[in-house]
Amino acid sequence: REGEARAARFLEDRGYRIVARNVRADRVEIDLIVCAAETLVFVEVKSRRAHGDSDGHGQAAEAVDFRKQRRLRRGAHAWLAENPIEARRTRRRRFDVVTCLDVVEHLEEPRVFFDNAKRYLAPDGVLVVRTPNGQLPYRLRRVPGIGIPDPNPTHINVHPPEWWSERARAAGWWIVEDWRGEHLTHLRLLPRLLALGCRWLGIDHRRVPGLAAFEQAYVMVLRAGNRR
Repeated sequence: REGEARAARFLEDRGYRIVARNVRADRVEIDLIVCAAETLVFVEVKSRRAHGDSDGHGQAAEAVDFRKQRRLRRGAHAWLAENPIEARRTRRRRFDVVTCLDVVEHLEEPRVFFDNAKRYLAPDGVLVVRTPNGQLPYRLRRVPGIGIPDPNPTHINVHPPEWWSERARAAGWWIVEDWRGEHLTHLRLLPRLLALGCRWLGIDHRRVPGLAAFEQAYVMVLRAGNRR
């Protein structure tokens, strides 16, 4: 369910209202139902991991085949029949697939990810890339007694945000938005004290420039092609 939670957070951040999660209608499970601008969207969430020279995209995209699409349509019609009030609130219906790929830092050649992602993205879709924030505090995780060791041995490509943004642009992606966030970490004591200080002062640590290096993750929201 982690992928569905991540997909829901992403959609909420983009202004969608979560109508329902993990519902069953006519023996069909629907991961998420969301709403925005009088459009009701039935969302199928696919989570995949990729390692080495795989990019992970094909596994996720191909999992929603014609048979799966037909089942989703049947489930959506059944849910609408069971929820007439919600159905009357919206004028349009849409099906989307949200793919959560725990992938880029696991790849020997991350360029493969950026090149191949365009093949599976809807014409007006966005690609969200989340990867560990590889600034100096992350590198200090290796120092005994100071850093918090990275428990994941498959993190073979962890880099600073600038490294990732350069490769995204070089592959023809426009960075709509990017940020460092999630929570303060990497070192044993200092990030916790900083987080407590921010909480006591009522400050969002993600908005404090000096704390960006201690953030767990770097996130990019990408669109293919030139800026619009």
